[in-house]
Amino acid sequence: RNVGLLQGGYGFRERRTGRPLRYQGLDKSGEPAVDENGNALVTVEGDGIPVVIHYAGTAFLIDESGTVVTNRHLVRMWETFEPARQAVEAGFEPDVALLRLFLPGQAQAHPLSLVALSESHDLAVLKAEALTGTEVAPLLLHEGAVQIGEPIVMLSYPGSVDVLLARAPALTTKEVMAAAGRSPVTLVEELARQGLIRPLMTQGHVSDLSSHVLTYEAVSSLGSSGAPIFNQSGAVIGVNHATLSRVGGIHLGLPVRLVKELLDQGKGR
Repeated sequence: RNVGLLQGGYGFRERRTGRPLRYQGLDKSGEPAVDENGNALVTVEGDGIPVVIHYAGTAFLIDESGTVVTNRHLVRMWETFEPARQAVEAGFEPDVALLRLFLPGQAQAHPLSLVALSESHDLAVLKAEALTGTEVAPLLLHEGAVQIGEPIVMLSYPGSVDVLLARAPALTTKEVMAAAGRSPVTLVEELARQGLIRPLMTQGHVSDLSSHVLTYEAVSSLGSSGAPIFNQSGAVIGVNHATLSRVGGIHLGLPVRLVKELLDQGKGR
C-alpha cells in the first residue's frame, strides 16, 4: 500500500506570450492530425485542444506525513524526452498539468508537490497531499552496508497502465475502457476505483556496488522508474532509475544514501 503509481502530464507555453501549445486539429478517429512524417501538427493559434503529454511511473512513501521518493525524470520528464527537449529549445516553457500518486487500495488520487530535486542524481522528493487517515505505513530506509550477491526485491509498475489493464478480468477491462473513453486521466482514475492499482514484485540479486550506483538483476520496464529496491529485511536499499539496454535483466539504481542526502537538503529549505 505504500508503493504507488505516479501519473504526470505536462504541456508547453510560448515563452514570450504565455500562449499554450495546441493541436491544430483531430483526424476522423479523434487523434491529433499529423504531418507526412507522423508528427502531430501543433500551433499557438486558435482554440484547439492543448497539448498534454501523459506518462506514469513508480513512487513510494517514506514517512507518515506524505513524503514521497521517485526519480527526477518523472518530475521533469521534458529534460529527457527528446521531442519535449526540442520544444523547449524552440522557445516553449514546460507547463505541468498533472502530478499525482495513486496508492493500492485507494480510489482517490493524492496530488504531489515538489520538495527537493537532485541536481546530480536522478532523484526527487515530493509531498503527497490528503494522506491523513489513510493508515499507510511508510517504508524504512536501510541503515548499514549492502553486499554484492545479496537477494533483492523490487516493487513497481512495469508496463504501467497497459499491464494493469492486462491483469484485470476482460469484462472489467472493457468497463474501464468504456468509462475512460480517450482520456488517460480518467483511465487511471477508473483503474483506482476498480481497485486495480497494485504493484508487481520482481526479484534478483545485487550485482555490483559503487558509491553512486547500485547494479542489480530484477525484471523491469517502462513504469518501473522510481521503484524501491528492498533487501531481505524489507528495508529500501536503493531506487531504480535505468536499464542497461544491451545487457538483458541488468538494471541501475541509486543507493539509499543519496536519498537521505536529498532529504536533508529538502529539510534545509
